[in-house]
Amino acid sequence: MEKKLIPIGFFWLIFLCACQVPDGENFPPTSPKKYDGSVVFTGTSGLTVTENGQSASFTINLTKSPIGTMTIGLGSASGELTFSPPTINLNATNWQLLQPITITAVDDSVVQGMRTVNIHPIVTGDDPEFLNMVFSDIPVTVTDDDTGGIAITVSSGNTTITEDGVTDQFFVQLTAIPLQDVTVVFENPNPTRIVISPPTYALTTAAWGTTITVNVSAINDAIAQGNTTETVTVRTVSTQSAFNNLTAPVVVNLIDND
Repeated sequence: MEKKLIPIGFFWLIFLCACQVPDGENFPPTSPKKYDGSVVFTGTSGLTVTENGQSASFTINLTKSPIGTMTIGLGSASGELTFSPPTINLNATNWQLLQPITITAVDDSVVQGMRTVNIHPIVTGDDPEFLNMVFSDIPVTVTDDDTGGIAITVSSGNTTITEDGVTDQFFVQLTAIPLQDVTVVFENPNPTRIVISPPTYALTTAAWGTTITVNVSAINDAIAQGNTTETVTVRTVSTQSAFNNLTAPVVVNLIDND
């Protein structure tokens, strides 16, 4: 109840005024609700994994109990990481418990070198306070266990050609998957006596696993030079450093017929 004194001339009139808040209204108005629910990622600094088996881990929990169940999923855009478990469910009974996540690198055959792969957390569930949150990517350093290389296979254990017309072959293949195209060059040590076909071969990233067949033959001249041993150098050319200037020797036995 509030008393108001209103002067009129020399008389004081006292009015008693009863003020009542209408039903269904709040007075004074309440302050806007503070949304303090959040997801906590702990131990995410300096995460490092390797393709040969070294894993890393971090934990996830909530800052308050959610309505219903909140699900947190983990993934990487490139698909180079796996997670155990890939999702966790948090509710009123376990929201505050640290949930461990183990990260493992996918052991592929691609030569990528050391790189950073980002984890993308996604939150879904029943409590709108936790939805539509935008999280920063969690960086993970991935160490590669693949290196560029070339493999040589010779037929019958050696490569032998004669001026009488006996030819031979050897076979070349990349040992890992490149990120850039690779050209394989077959350097002829003695073009006056040996023919190599093809002299070069271009491998695209899609056809990296192609086995290249290289034919070797001798030039039948009329010069008595005797039997010799020649070494063909197999060399790669690529804009990817891991596959540039790889070399391997192929010994060729040349039989003279003069």
